[in-house]
Amino acid sequence: MSAIDNALKNNLAQAAQKAFDLQLSPDTIVIEIPKRKEQGDFSSNLAMQLARTLHMKPRDIAEKLVENLDQSSLEKVEIAGPGFMNFTMSQDEYSSVLKNSGKGKRIWTASAQRHQGGS
Repeated sequence: MSAIDNALKNNLAQAAQKAFDLQLSPDTIVIEIPKRKEQGDFSSNLAMQLARTLHMKPRDIAEKLVENLDQSSLEKVEIAGPGFMNFTMSQDEYSSVLKNSGKGKRIWTASAQRHQGGS
């Protein structure tokens, strides 16, 4: 689990608290890496997981979560399909995490290429 994954999980848990007064453990939130790079750096189906509990449409839940996210480390957030949330991290966030970790040059290179349109 990377520092970015953990930060995103905590951010989503805080958004759920603000939007729905839900106390979620960040450990229960699933963050995945999308198969297609145009879908962002990370994704989550949290809205679909919460639909039964909240008795709401997943897409409506996703919209509320996104409204309550701290987006300072995010370049872009998109809601896709029935309620997937796709996150593109800001280049500053990647640089900060990698600088603080002292490793991961290869990850930064892949991320930089992704953001610059490389493969």
